[in-house]
Amino acid sequence: MGRRHARFLRAVARRAADQALRDRARSARLGQARFLGEGLDYVAYLMDAELPGADGSEGVLQLVARVARRGMSAAEKERARREVRLLERLGREALPFRLPAVLSLEEVEGRLVMVQTACHGIPLRPRGDAGAHPWEVIAEVAASLHGLDIEGWSQDVIGPGRGRREHVLARRADVAEEAPAEFDAALGFVEEHLPAERPGVLLHGDLLPQNIRVDAPEGDPPAVLDWTYATYGDPAHDLAVVTRGVRRPFGVDEGRKLLLEAYNASSAEPITLVDLSVHELLLRMGLHAQLAADRASEAEREQAVRFVEGLLRRAREHTY
Repeated sequence: MGRRHARFLRAVARRAADQALRDRARSARLGQARFLGEGLDYVAYLMDAELPGADGSEGVLQLVARVARRGMSAAEKERARREVRLLERLGREALPFRLPAVLSLEEVEGRLVMVQTACHGIPLRPRGDAGAHPWEVIAEVAASLHGLDIEGWSQDVIGPGRGRREHVLARRADVAEEAPAEFDAALGFVEEHLPAERPGVLLHGDLLPQNIRVDAPEGDPPAVLDWTYATYGDPAHDLAVVTRGVRRPFGVDEGRKLLLEAYNASSAEPITLVDLSVHELLLRMGLHAQLAADRASEAEREQAVRFVEGLLRRAREHTY
């Protein structure tokens, strides 16, 4: 990101946050926008807002402005609006994790900006060395989310309803469309190990450690951020996004097994290694398709093919 673009995004973030504050407290004072982090679609900035109290004292509220990197399509804008509705609906539930509160979602200078309250804490450590157990935190969050009774929630909140098998078949169809012949066996494995035809669950879609905040000073539970990719479908998908088919998830031996054991200890519906492997294969085949769309080098695409083949060999070990 160039300096001019960074200055532009920072100014957009501050303008959006300032407007969100003015709609609630006209005498509030907003500090400078500080770079917080970035993802595929957004750049996030942190700001301190001084709010006057009824007794004349002042309190500080930290805000985060998520600024779209580029102009967004109508479908992407609707996805952002659905994220706002989902966070509002989740806020009514008794959850074992914290959520940001959305103050506004507005288009500023051609960029969609979501202004939220900041969630205190530090990002969850992604590695399991030095006594840390990130798989336990992720498993508890995922199990509690998947266990929510979402019957009756409107499509405006969670999108079109679909069952677990329908979710997997839809993802398989997406990757099969442009898949090389080397993926035929992996696609066959997915077809042979489809989940049962049961109602889908609410999925976060991106439960990576950087989207979870822990160790808040007040001893609060973890906070779960960035619900951009929340959807409805098969629960194993959420765990596959974390493990991604690598040999040592969390940097430890048996990281995949540790995650599943922690999840199954908290969930009424267990996930097996085969269930997880199905979604890891779909994820990795999808990444290959993205490499092709991005015109990656032949060597990069070949490496992605070899990765899927190795993942399939390991997946077959779990079926016997």
